Amino acid sequence: MLVGDIIKVVGIGSIGCQTVNRLFKAGLPNIEIIAMSNDFWDLHRSLAPVRFEINSKKLRGTRNEVARLIGKADLVILIADLSESSSGQIVPFIAEISRKAGAMNIGFVAGSFNSEAVDTANRLREYMDTLVIVPQERVIQTVNTEQIPVTKNGSTMIEILQLGVQSLIDYLPPALICTSISDIRTCFKSQDGQGLIAGLGIGYGSGEARAIQAARMACSSPLLCRPINEAKSLMILIAG
Repeated sequence: MLVGDIIKVVGIGSIGCQTVNRLFKAGLPNIEIIAMSNDFWDLHRSLAPVRFEINSKKLRGTRNEVARLIGKADLVILIADLSESSSGQIVPFIAEISRKAGAMNIGFVAGSFNSEAVDTANRLREYMDTLVIVPQERVIQTVNTEQIPVTKNGSTMIEILQLGVQSLIDYLPPALICTSISDIRTCFKSQDGQGLIAGLGIGYGSGEARAIQAARMACSSPLLCRPINEAKSLMILIAG
């Protein structure tokens, strides 16, 4: 990580906290992991080095503490399930504070996108540079068509969120792909004040043509809400 690049990953609510647990276990050097929730047990089970209990009914009183935790981050990655009951208040609140602190905001949000969750996503765009949406219905479809390998333990949704966040982080220094966060801005930075909407495609392969097989599967993934040829920009990560 280059000097001056401060990156923080914030898991919000139950799904967010479980996802950052997996990221913590995976080991992310020079990345600060924070868990935030209004549920004591989410934080009690959390492995995150920084944990903060946030009350959705008393948000104003927590503004200074949240701002302190965000600090002078260059990039903040928020992870949440928008269908959780408290997400409608907490997630936009944290995103707004992060935006006012000058950070680039990228959100990975999941859930069953009912009208309330869609409304939260639309409000979030005001504070986000990019919002990566992973609908629960498409996760189920992806599993049913066996387009992603699923482990026997843990939530598939959490595994997908972890993979998405970790893939983004793998682009950052000391990786050879990007030299600084400014390279990420080229693809993910909002230009008109409204956050970009992004999808996440996952693929895998085996044998001599595994890279091509994985790329084709990712580009046609049921996780994508729109065809890949409608994308204005594209980021591809191949590993293995």
